[in-house]
Amino acid sequence: MASPNTARKEVTSSNDLYNTPIEALEAAWAAGIFDQFRHYHDPCNGLGEIANFLNTHGKKCTAADIVDYQNFALVEDFLLTNTAHLASCLVFNPPFLLTEEFIDHALTLCDHVIMFNRATVLETKDRSRKHNEKEWPLKTFYSMANRVSCTKGVDREYTANSVWYGWYVYDKNYKGNPEIKWLFTK
Repeated sequence: MASPNTARKEVTSSNDLYNTPIEALEAAWAAGIFDQFRHYHDPCNGLGEIANFLNTHGKKCTAADIVDYQNFALVEDFLLTNTAHLASCLVFNPPFLLTEEFIDHALTLCDHVIMFNRATVLETKDRSRKHNEKEWPLKTFYSMANRVSCTKGVDREYTANSVWYGWYVYDKNYKGNPEIKWLFTK
């Protein structure tokens, strides 16, 4: 039996916008994921959930996106940039189909990357190899213990919370094996 998660649709737009849920941001904040740095940059800002959250919680988060959503983010294609905007850490929720490209590029620009994404980023032969060989130096995977829903698009269309998400913390200076931790929403 096919489920919405197994149905495969060709992306009809170059911008696959799924908004980061506030409960995932709150759980990450409570766990101290954002404690290490003062300045972050979100290169796929979308409607601005990550940047807005960090900015209202005493951090500085600059933002950019390939689409102008009229939220004062810089309009640029992250995959074509060669600057991390002088941030200490890149933080993003990339379009899922471009996840590999985003991680690859982010790690050429910055030593520290925090990504919200599906847990399936840990799957596939190529992504598993990149994690295992430390090409993607995963320090900690924070699994969302409670399923969360990412609304879709600018209209914030409801999506079922049947997908397993988590926060990935990459650190190019980390030499150990990755840790797994669990985050709980209220």
